Amino acid sequence: MASFSEQYLAALVANAAYVNFAGLNPTPSLPLDELQLRNRLIDKGRYSDKEAEDFAKKFEVVAVYSDGLTTGFQGIALRERDLNAGEPAGFGRTPGRIWIAFRGTETSLTGTLQDLAADVQLTLGLAIDQLGSLEKFMAKLAAPVASGGYGLLSAGTQVNFAGHSLGGHLAQMAALKYPQYLNHAYTQNTANVGGIVAGAAGLVGYNPLPASFRSRVSNTFTEAGLFMVSSGATGQRLGLDEF
Repeated sequence: MASFSEQYLAALVANAAYVNFAGLNPTPSLPLDELQLRNRLIDKGRYSDKEAEDFAKKFEVVAVYSDGLTTGFQGIALRERDLNAGEPAGFGRTPGRIWIAFRGTETSLTGTLQDLAADVQLTLGLAIDQLGSLEKFMAKLAAPVASGGYGLLSAGTQVNFAGHSLGGHLAQMAALKYPQYLNHAYTQNTANVGGIVAGAAGLVGYNPLPASFRSRVSNTFTEAGLFMVSSGATGQRLGLDEF
């Protein structure tokens, strides 16, 4: 079971995936500086000034991938900064650790139609269009710098995946497709995997994934109740529900 501190950090990272990073091209060797990141977090309105300042002191954005209006996909890679002066060790923090987060359904006019199309695909099993973009992003993260990649992922690299809603579905798919990189995946109010058929199988307790995998995927819900996006209509959640 993930700690509260880890889940809190994961929620912050998932939230950052919604930020508009247009015009910025960070790399592992030249990440966004604290001021750049803080300003983007505030500009999107998803963070208060204090929250944005605190986040920018703990994380740096080292890669961004967006395919614009093609599918509505956006993924970001972040790296945890060293502990700040006076910041206690632990509490979910691991300096140098890589996080990869995926944006959920965008509510802006430019992104809504593409994301809604992905949401409809979820009832059929997976958001196939955005999954293709995810694979391109992961390939670029792993490709060497000399080949135009980020050189961020290599044998033995362990990362955390995170996402909210549609982004949670993508985080689960990343965990499934790239287990060699998986440290832990965290989702918040996530869409599921497998569509209606898998959802029906879940009603009778069937889940083909081993417990060793499921223990590395944590699903958190911020509000009790019935949600279409996280219901059996979009399949099963891959990990453990931690309300």
